[in-house]
Amino acid sequence: MASTFRLIKGAIWLGLAAALCAGVAGAQESDSSQPPVVFGRQIRVPRAVETVTGVKGWVVNGETITMDQARDRAMAFYGPYVVRDLVAATLLHQEAKQRGITVSDAEVEAKVKEMRQEQGLSDDGSFERYLASQRKTKAWFYDKVRDYVLIEKLLADRVHVSDREVADFYNRFRQAYYRPASVSFRAMSFTSEAAAQAALAELRKGKSFQEIAKRNATSAVEKAVAGELRTYQKGQQPPLPPEIEAALFSAPLAQVIGPLKTTYQGQDYYHLFRVESKRDEHQFTLDEAKEIIRAEIKRRKLEEEVYPRWLETALSGASIETIPADDQRPQDSGG
Repeated sequence: MASTFRLIKGAIWLGLAAALCAGVAGAQESDSSQPPVVFGRQIRVPRAVETVTGVKGWVVNGETITMDQARDRAMAFYGPYVVRDLVAATLLHQEAKQRGITVSDAEVEAKVKEMRQEQGLSDDGSFERYLASQRKTKAWFYDKVRDYVLIEKLLADRVHVSDREVADFYNRFRQAYYRPASVSFRAMSFTSEAAAQAALAELRKGKSFQEIAKRNATSAVEKAVAGELRTYQKGQQPPLPPEIEAALFSAPLAQVIGPLKTTYQGQDYYHLFRVESKRDEHQFTLDEAKEIIRAEIKRRKLEEEVYPRWLETALSGASIETIPADDQRPQDSGG
């Protein structure tokens, strides 16, 4: 049920420390902090340009770009933000060590599972595609989650939510606690009815829906998502064709239906579906939703009030100085 009520998205686990630290520091960056070249969405970027993990550099028409060059360029454009993130994390870990607070691997795994469910990234495929789209690694994700759990444990006792606040929040966002009817299903599509009927015959012999869907996909993109579980809610945009929506909501569970025909831009398509689960519409009451709302308000207060105040205090009391480039003192890499 938690994912139904998730109102705060992104900042809580996508670089919270960096965002808040930047806000507290209040530094002003000039236009020169922006990259001189940006690959827009309209440009198809080669995969090699997107790859930064596990490489030493790149060769462009015989000319080498080294990782050191990339690091220097990245620090020139984004260095202050990276340093703020590291400073915030360092202060956080120092406070935790002083108070004897630690985070176990089990706690991190539990939070990762919760966050993935809230963002609709339950299966590994969608999670990997999300990380790739954000140019983030799994290790980065887990490190951010670990830091957030640490923030929760350090500061949770400073976050207080009254029953009145919960009731006011529910009344203000009542429509957010309405859950439309939904159906979860798997699908595969063909450009000929004969191909759809052939796949249907294989399914009736007990073959795997996902295996057949991936085998019949015509592109790498289709193969990545073919046969995966999808969820559709009534009223969702863009909507499914009316005949497909009606068929999905009336179909029996765990049975293949189709082929169902649709036409798009003059091309006929034939679809096979397997409905895995359904949920009826429901308006949650205050009593049903109050603990989820309480947790939501706590998260919001932690992000917007408690953590920034703590970080501002920590920064004002910290001894922070730069080390000149020609300083020969041994560097402490920290823990």
